[in-house]
Amino acid sequence: MDNKTTKTITSLGIIAVSLGIAYAPLPGLNQTLYVVSGTELQEPLAVLEQRFEETYSNINIEFKFQGSQELV
Repeated sequence: MDNKTTKTITSLGIIAVSLGIAYAPLPGLNQTLYVVSGTELQEPLAVLEQRFEETYSNINIEFKFQGSQELV
């Protein structure tokens, strides 16, 4: 292989590894998802929160409930 081909392959390899590191989830990393909603959805969202956190244990959901007039 010539020098140009080697440099191209090396560059593509570095790009692939960089993308993998950037977008791969880190093990043990906990994230918080914040949800703002009207108070009328408080009960259904509590049920969904439990199901969601059972499936995605590394994501915690934090709710902030307000009256519909305050959200606008």
